Amino acid sequence: MLKKKDSMKDFLHCSALLTGFGRLDLIGTGMSELYRDTLLETIGEEICSELWTKIAGLESSHLDDPDKVEEAISKHILVADRKLGPVAKSIIQMWYLGQWTQTPIAWREEFGTNPNDFNRVISAAAYTEGLVWRAAGTHPQGAKQPGYGTWSAPPVQIAIRDATSAREAGATE
Repeated sequence: MLKKKDSMKDFLHCSALLTGFGRLDLIGTGMSELYRDTLLETIGEEICSELWTKIAGLESSHLDDPDKVEEAISKHILVADRKLGPVAKSIIQMWYLGQWTQTPIAWREEFGTNPNDFNRVISAAAYTEGLVWRAAGTHPQGAKQPGYGTWSAPPVQIAIRDATSAREAGATE
């Protein structure tokens, strides 16, 4: 059984590598505990642990070049791994969109079903804290309004670190 503290550390590290946002950015959403719990309750500790171990292995084999870590995760997990790829994609969608996207039917047939594995918005806060809004430089519709009259000024560009900076921040924070 995973310890909560260890599972949070592993979940945030994995999430930072998958999303391109740093650990502190992810923690700052206030959603990390809910997302980790959603993942564990939906996918299970064994598969989550397997994902975290595989990502750590890919990362340790490419310590000399952080860009190769991203490439390795994309190639060996997101594209090529029938078991862990859909889970990693669901983690990315969870952070960016604030929703859980049901695993594909072929995945469920091969690796098992879970009553928690269905399409859903995780919470109202998950929608407003989705990373998609930060990545797009905007606010969620119907929430976090920028204020009266802001439509009359040009949009403010938010600083988003590049993927390398996000990985470095995730590794050192």
